[in-house]
Amino acid sequence: MNTIMFMKNTILFCYFIQLIVANNAHDKKSFDRNMIPYKTVYGVPSKCKGTSNHQTTKENYRICQINAIEKWQITFKHYYTESWNFCCFVYDVLKCETKVLYECDPDYSDRNDKETRRLFDKSCQPIVAKKPCGKSEDGGDDWIWKGLAIGAGVGAFFTLKVGIFVALYMMS
Repeated sequence: MNTIMFMKNTILFCYFIQLIVANNAHDKKSFDRNMIPYKTVYGVPSKCKGTSNHQTTKENYRICQINAIEKWQITFKHYYTESWNFCCFVYDVLKCETKVLYECDPDYSDRNDKETRRLFDKSCQPIVAKKPCGKSEDGGDDWIWKGLAIGAGVGAFFTLKVGIFVALYMMS
């Protein structure tokens, strides 16, 4: 009887959490609800030892979380999955929050980095090794296309500049 009550309460609790988190996932006001503590070292230290103050650190940490949630389209169903989106989210937010936390407390930042990697490297490294986070979800190499576009733009600019110079030289 106690086991059944425990299971029922657990299921109701999970359902309640899902309702809170998943409701309006892309509504800006819901991001605070969408930021789930998904690792043992989560959040900002209670006091800053470094150059940043606690309130600034807290806000910048929140911005790291929100930007990564938006970028990787993280919803409640993505947390704790061995998925490309979640793994890229973990590493992307880790990169951002490490800088933010370091300005507040370098030791806490280091502990956050080590604990996050301890929790997720084993399951996420094989996923991002096959398809790095810089690639699009369909496996395309976004960075290659961006580089080619920049190179083509620079090449066109110099070709135009040389063409104008030659035309002006020929006219004089």
